[in-house]
Amino acid sequence: MSSYHIAKDGKQAGPIDEEAVRQQIAAGTLNASDLCWCEGMADWQSIGTVFNFAQKAGAPPPLASPTGAAASPHQLTAFPVAVAVLLHYVTFGIFTLVWLNLMHGKMCRVRADDPSAGKAVGFCFIPFFNLYWIFFTYRRLCLRVAEQRGLYGLPPGNLRGLATTACIFQVIPYINFLLSYTLITPIFIGMMQSSVNQLARTSATTAPRATLTVSSAPERGMSGGAIAAIICACLIPVTGLLAAIAIPSFVKARSQAQLNACMNNLRQISAAKEQWGLENKASATDAPSDMNALVGPTLYLKNTPVCPVGGAYKIGALSDESSCTIHGTLEAPMAR
Repeated sequence: MSSYHIAKDGKQAGPIDEEAVRQQIAAGTLNASDLCWCEGMADWQSIGTVFNFAQKAGAPPPLASPTGAAASPHQLTAFPVAVAVLLHYVTFGIFTLVWLNLMHGKMCRVRADDPSAGKAVGFCFIPFFNLYWIFFTYRRLCLRVAEQRGLYGLPPGNLRGLATTACIFQVIPYINFLLSYTLITPIFIGMMQSSVNQLARTSATTAPRATLTVSSAPERGMSGGAIAAIICACLIPVTGLLAAIAIPSFVKARSQAQLNACMNNLRQISAAKEQWGLENKASATDAPSDMNALVGPTLYLKNTPVCPVGGAYKIGALSDESSCTIHGTLEAPMAR
């Protein structure tokens, strides 16, 4: 006895033996318009043709609700894969972002949260939200294309994993350019365009074997929390690494600026001390009594020099270098 595979409302079941099929026909579970296939058949055929029966007169098929209506065929067209990859590089990834999301507008909306082309593209340019949206729209595109391929007997593309990988690398700073832009995303758009091209060629010569039923329920996939966790897991280590590189450099630059300011103060003190020595005809071993002897409206320094980090200045004799208790002298500065 033959075993049959059954296609009803876009779903497949089987194998089911012939007697079980006839029982379902008698019970009204299967209609004449439903499809079946068994070994030896070239293609799917209607159950009414294979089992030689028609719908009972006066028994119309059940009225479909708006949410159970059959979805319309796709409008995807072929596009050269090499050109798509080239445009990705030429436009620095903008073509890929726009082109892939435009495909959403060329397929029927099966679920309530399937995005239109305008929504898919527009939300990608909202700061911060686009980190989540790119995960959603790329993964959903893979699902919708796989569904369309299934209608024409093509195997699914199985690109959702690659799409997730491309999205993860796109949200990591620096890595997004080194790996995502140059390698992973071009591979993704190439494989996606190749899958769409095969679908477009097949659908141009073959009628769909089933239909997709419109549903009001959203797709249950990767949740927003899971996507947020992935983004945080990618960004936090990178942010920490960048901070570990940047903070020491900032501290070193700040310390160097403080040293330079202190050395400039010592130059001013040395110059004022030499002027004091000339005017007072002091010997090489003489020294100003304190800073007050150099600072004043009519003296050599207008303001008292202050070390940026709180060091104390030692004026010293005319023959000695002025110094800072923290930064040393002009001839032998000590960086902190």
